[in-house]
Amino acid sequence: MLSEVPDVDPYITLVIDGDLPLDPVIHACLGAGKHDIIRASNPKGALAKAEKFQPSLILLNCDLEGITGLELLPELLMQANGAAVIMMSSQPCIADAVEAMKNGAQDFIGKPFDPYTAVLRVREAVEIWDRRAAKAMAPVASSLRLDSSIRLSRMERDVLTHIVAGASNAEVAETLGISKHSVASHRWRITKKVGAKNSADLVRIVLSESRSGVRR
Repeated sequence: MLSEVPDVDPYITLVIDGDLPLDPVIHACLGAGKHDIIRASNPKGALAKAEKFQPSLILLNCDLEGITGLELLPELLMQANGAAVIMMSSQPCIADAVEAMKNGAQDFIGKPFDPYTAVLRVREAVEIWDRRAAKAMAPVASSLRLDSSIRLSRMERDVLTHIVAGASNAEVAETLGISKHSVASHRWRITKKVGAKNSADLVRIVLSESRSGVRR
């Protein structure tokens, strides 16, 4: 069925905040931007989910139980390689914002959220993640290596090469002379064959195997 083949995988966003439920402004702007939202309310859960899901975007509250968001930030960035991090605080101050930026955060916003500002900051952070991912993928896009048990057709391999290089479905379709739906179908089948959870996980697996050169 056509509905089973998604045109574009949603971004994975990890929200680390002890406040329940999720702030409606953040929920609305993430939903509008096609984000899969994962929640964590404590540092241990946050690190585990960052490593497991490899989010594109992390919203990190400064005020957590037993540790501050600023203290958690460096380890979080190690677990979620390349993720864009937006720090949140109900008591924002310039010193905390500067410290967050120095330690790798992309942005710092105060609570309660202004809807326009929240949407803009999320959009900017995702665009930055896209550029980082494309830059990281480019060097290995021409020399992809996969587990020897994974069989891809020539077209699937061509599509995968462009996906790893950071191209959108529309860009892949134009380059290869096929429809966007065909690209989405190939992407879906490749993801299943590789055993990836989503496109971000697919890229992570391919990059890891290409860099290691392992052929099992």
